[in-house]
Formats: sequence, structure tokens, C-alpha cells
Amino acid sequence: MKWWCWALLFVLTFMWPYGVYAVLIFISTLGAGLAGGGPIAGAKAPTVVFEQSSGGVNPAAILALVQGSPLGLVWELLHHATFASVVFPAVVAAGLLASDRRTGALQIYFARPVSRLAYLVGKVLAATFFVALTTAIPTFLLWLETVAFGSTATYTWQTWIAPLVIVGASALYALWSVALVLSLSSVMRRPAIVAIVAIGVHLLLEGVGAILANTLDKKWSVIQPGHAIGVLTAPLCGLGIPEWISLPAAVGIGFVLPIGLLTLVWWRLRAVEVAT
Repeated sequence: MKWWCWALLFVLTFMWPYGVYAVLIFISTLGAGLAGGGPIAGAKAPTVVFEQSSGGVNPAAILALVQGSPLGLVWELLHHATFASVVFPAVVAAGLLASDRRTGALQIYFARPVSRLAYLVGKVLAATFFVALTTAIPTFLLWLETVAFGSTATYTWQTWIAPLVIVGASALYALWSVALVLSLSSVMRRPAIVAIVAIGVHLLLEGVGAILANTLDKKWSVIQPGHAIGVLTAPLCGLGIPEWISLPAAVGIGFVLPIGLLTLVWWRLRAVEVAT
């Protein structure tokens, strides 16, 4: 891609939410340090996901998470990056399979000592890397920032497991994004079409879930991939799951469906005929 495409992707995927959060973390931890490390009045850390008791994204809410639910900040960061975790791999990795299918490279690869499993694992790892650029890596850097500017001894002790939590939670986001992009790339030949459809499907599910939740019952929000994955990552971050959300439905949308899409990719690769 041209340099300005990379610059645009950087702004869309890193300036929000991570750039904003980096500033808010610095302001909140600096303010707490000047105030002697005490809590900000009115700031309350949520203990259940999707319960907006923290008052939104502001320094008080960030400090409440740091002081009251340290790993909850990890959940907030990843949840706000749901859209970016799909857009980035959809644009950059759309041609991982589509280009090979269009050019006939699959037949060349499989005619040599390259197994279909090794080929698929390589594509999955490549796409996962692009997802990690919007989830695991920035979240880990922001955790380091919080440790550096916050009450280091206390926060570090409370969140020593944060790197493992970040990797585990990011893997669930990667599962959805990679499965969506690779499954479309395995049935379409044009990377541009793959990117458009992948982003469109994600937005469609998010929009339908939001509409049903607002008009019928909020339990329908589980149709949104961001909500479904957020439910699965909540226990890793020490947060509870609201009673109104269906855990089996969240598992179906956030885990079973992506596994099914990857199965489709494997079936498509198995169907490639190779003349040796």
C-alpha cells in the first residue's frame, strides 16, 4: 500500500483508542500522585462488564479502574479496539488467500514439500500478527505506562499477571478477526472485495445487535461480536458477566462461529487439486 494508506490506518487504529488512553492514563496517574495517591471523588470502578458505572472515558474513570479493578483497564482497552482489530487485518491481510487463489500459487505451493496444514498455520500467524498490532502490543505498552506513572509497587503486584491476560484476551479477538478475513479470502479472489465485505459483515452484526438491543431487549446485544468477545474475556480480567447476557450465545458468536469459519478455510484448502 501507499504510505498514506499506512498513515491513515495508523491514525484510525492507534490514535483511538490507544492514543487517547495514553494521555488519559498519564493525566489520571499524575493527578493521583499530586493528590497523594487517593481516589478521585465520584470515581467508581465497574465490577461487571457493560455496566457503565465508571462514568465513561475520562481521567476519573481511568483512575477508578487502576485503583479499584486494575485488570479491568485491560478489558476496557481491548473492548474499545474491537473495530480496529477487524479493520487492520481486513485491509492488510485480505489477500493472504485470495491472491494465491487468483494467481494459481496454491497449486505451485502444494506441488512442493509444503503441506496444507503448514500453509494454513503460516497464514493464520501472519493475520494474527496484524491483529496483535491493534490489541496485544498497544495494550501491553499502556500497561507499562500505568506501571511507570502509577503507584508502581501496588499496581505491579496487583497486575503481575497482566501480560498473560493480555495475550489470552487478545487471542480471542484474533480468533474472530482472522477467521472472518481468511474465510472470505478463501472464497473470494479480489483482496479489495474481501476487505470491504469483512468490514461490512462486522459492522452489520454490530448494528443489528445494537438495534435489537435498543428496540427489543438488551440481551440481543450478544449478537455484536464486540459484546460476545467481551463476555469471554471478562473472567480473564477479573470482571463479572451481567445476568441479562447469555453465556452460551456469547460462546457461539465469539468462539464456535470463528472455529467454523476456520474449518471452512481448511475445507477449501483440502479441495485444491494439485497435479504432480
